[in-house]
Amino acid sequence: MADQVIHRTKLFNGQAVEEVHFDAVFKGARCAGCGSEKCAIRIQTFIAIADIKDQRVRDEVFDSVLKGKLKPTPTTSGPGVRAGESFACASCRKEAEIAAARCPSYVIVVIDKLVEADKPTIQVV
Repeated sequence: MADQVIHRTKLFNGQAVEEVHFDAVFKGARCAGCGSEKCAIRIQTFIAIADIKDQRVRDEVFDSVLKGKLKPTPTTSGPGVRAGESFACASCRKEAEIAAARCPSYVIVVIDKLVEADKPTIQVV
């Protein structure tokens, strides 16, 4: 059986993968540093519920999860909650990554980058 060719126009309503990724993650976001609409990176921080030391705070997190205010997210340390989300443009990207690296050791940092967002795309037709 020969491999079928799937044309780009049939996938994602004709959008490229990068465009679908941008629409799903970065649409409407602004850079935390300069306020630009052209974001290139998203930084999310998560805290595992087991890593919360204060019993009162841990109980509040459990209550919020049970009431549906917080959505638990699976992490490597067990279920966790999202503590924050930040966006940065290509100009502010370095400073945002440095700030994310300075998070405490119990915070899980997830960095979501656009594919080669700071380099121009050249298409040969």
